[in-house]
Formats: sequence, structure tokens, C-alpha cells
Amino acid sequence: MVIKVVENSLSKKDIQEIVEIIKQTQADLLNNSRDGRTNTTISVSDTLKQKIDNAIGFTLPEEIPISIFKGDTHEHVDCVVDENGKTSNDFLNTYVLNLTPNVGQFKIGDNFYPLNEGSLYMFSENTIHSTINTGDTMRLSIGPFNENAQCVGGVIGVVGGSGLKKGGKRKKSRKISKSRGRKRRKSRKTKKQRKTRKTKK
Repeated sequence: MVIKVVENSLSKKDIQEIVEIIKQTQADLLNNSRDGRTNTTISVSDTLKQKIDNAIGFTLPEEIPISIFKGDTHEHVDCVVDENGKTSNDFLNTYVLNLTPNVGQFKIGDNFYPLNEGSLYMFSENTIHSTINTGDTMRLSIGPFNENAQCVGGVIGVVGGSGLKKGGKRKKSRKISKSRGRKRRKSRKTKKQRKTRKTKK
């Protein structure tokens, strides 16, 4: 397991500029955010994007992935969920750059780290992590994503994680309920047929 934490990965001025962009472009999300995680994206200037890319160590897409957190995140491992609802943890690392200071802690594996403004956290795939004692204060971050710039997060039913939805499970459950409905309808038809036969006799 690899864990790397880089303090002050961006200057305070750069962080303030990013946070201001989020406030201006994502006001509705910020005002109506619920407990848990909300994902969005923002556009920044070429100069600022270059600084973000340099801090993280690879090139992000033009639309920078942003997460809005409220409350603690439970212990989970990160996965990628594709358009069909299938999950995968076939990647190397998770990256998340904290934009706002918080009184809580970031637990990665068995280690605890402060949630400092400008801290970049990088850890190996399949590492259990969570946040603790973050209270009701809203937290903003760039990421989390993997080295392919794909958004990652805890999946419902995976080590208590919540953040990304696993659509495959929900579709499967609906199919099961439909099949049960068909069986019930068949059984009702059979009962009616039996009554009809008895009446004829």
C-alpha cells in the first residue's frame, strides 16, 4: 500500500481563485447540498489548469472534476462505475486535492491525516479510507479520481461506501420483481381455470 500526502500543493491565491469559481458557477449545488458527496465540474483558465496539472502530476480534462462533501464519509474502497452500472477497481491510485480546511481527519488505511487546505492525498487502489469528525462544514475538493482522470468513489454495498451509484444492482432487482409478478399472475390464472373446470363438471 502506497500513501503520499503533499502539503501546500497549490498556493493560497490559486485555491481562493478555484473556490471563488465554484461559488460563482455552482451556487445552486452549494446552497442545496445534502449530506454525502455531490459531483460537478468547473472550467478554469489555462494558467490555473496548468498549475493544477503540475500539482497532481498528470493532465486533467478541460472540465475539472470537483466534489462537494457534507458530513463524514464511511469506510470504503474506491471504484469506477461505467455507464452500464458496472464497477471496476482496475486502476493504480486515487488522487484528491483538498480545497477547504476542516477540523476533521482523513483516515487512509490505519493512518490519520489533517484535512488541510491545499493538501494532496494519493493512495493505492483498494485502500480503505474515510473521513472522521468533519461536522456539518462543507468541504470542497478536486477529485477524487484515478490516474486516468476517471471519477472514483465508494459504491453502495462495498465496505459501507456511498458516493457513486451502482446502477447494475438496481436494474437486477427490478427484473426479479417483474419475474415474481409474472409468477403471481400465472398462479391466479391457474386458480381461475380450476374454478371454471369445477363449474362445468
